[in-house]
Formats: sequence, C-alpha cells, structure tokens
Amino acid sequence: MKAALALLVLAVVGTAIGIAARLPYQFGGIGEPSRVGEDFVTRGTAVSPPVVALVILAIAIVIAMQRGLVGRLGSALLAILAAVFFIPTLGEITGAGAFSGATQVFVIVWALIGLAILVLMLWSGAREAIRGQPSTPSA
Repeated sequence: MKAALALLVLAVVGTAIGIAARLPYQFGGIGEPSRVGEDFVTRGTAVSPPVVALVILAIAIVIAMQRGLVGRLGSALLAILAAVFFIPTLGEITGAGAFSGATQVFVIVWALIGLAILVLMLWSGAREAIRGQPSTPSA
C-alpha cells in the first residue's frame, strides 16, 4: 500500500515536472514537446504515466484500503498494475536517448526510482492479496 502511494506521488510530481519542462512521452513513439500539455492525458510524459493510469492507480489504492476480501482484491489489482506499469517505465528509459545531458540523466534516474517502487508495489500487493495482511505493520 505504501509503495502504491509513493508511486502515485512520484507520478503526480512527475506529471507536473514533465509538463513544465516539456518532456514528451518516449514509449510507443516520441511525443512533441509542444503537445505535452495535451498528450499527458492519454500518453503521459517522459517522467509520468497518462492521467488514465493515475486514476486507475488511485482507485486501486482506495479499494486496497478496504478490509477483508475487497481489500485483498484491491491489493491484487495493485500487484497487477505494478507488473503492467513496469514495461512502459522500461520503455521510457530506453527512449531517454531522445534527450541529452542533464535531461537524459534526470529521465533515466526518475524512471529507475519508479521501477524500484514498482517492484516493491508488486511484492507488497501480492503479499497482501495472498496473506490478507499488510506487508509492513501500520502505525
């Protein structure tokens, strides 16, 4: 759950940075910097997923917060989303060659942070779905 929340924060901040810095998507083609403000809804930016994915992630987090079977199903959904989001995040790393210098390094490092969070999200979501217990004790 905490990993999913961290991913959501990373993605929202990434969306703001991607739009402000005009960093177009690099996965599934190369976006135009002049269209980042429009493309982020359906294609995302170089450092964030599309808004549709953010909404699905937020809904899955809310579901995973529920007790019992519903929460376990939400945790399973978070694990599935982590696996699904992994591929395009790798694609942004390979597409970072479209940038140069500090921008290229930033895009790669941002995506690597995202990959690390996704691995944690997959592990914790699967554990919570199977065992029905949080992967870390809540305070």
